[in-house]
Amino acid sequence: MPKAEKTGEIIIQRSAQVFHIKGYKNTALTDIQEVTKLTKGPIYGNFSERNESAVGVFQGNFSIVFNRINKCINDASTLYGHKIIR
Repeated sequence: MPKAEKTGEIIIQRSAQVFHIKGYKNTALTDIQEVTKLTKGPIYGNFSERNESAVGVFQGNFSIVFNRINKCINDASTLYGHKIIR
């Protein structure tokens, strides 16, 4: 994974909790800087605006939840011997 991509992932992971606690409207760039320990440059290098980073956080969290639900469905179908049609 290229360095810029890793940095983007770090920004998403670490800022998720700030967006969750403070909400989108109340989360400032300085909040993201504080939790990521990054300056404006790397943040804006990965996300052109706060909106874009919030979308990244949402997509990351959605993916986690979707994967957990999918695993539960697969585990249940295996446990009870039923095949789930998708």
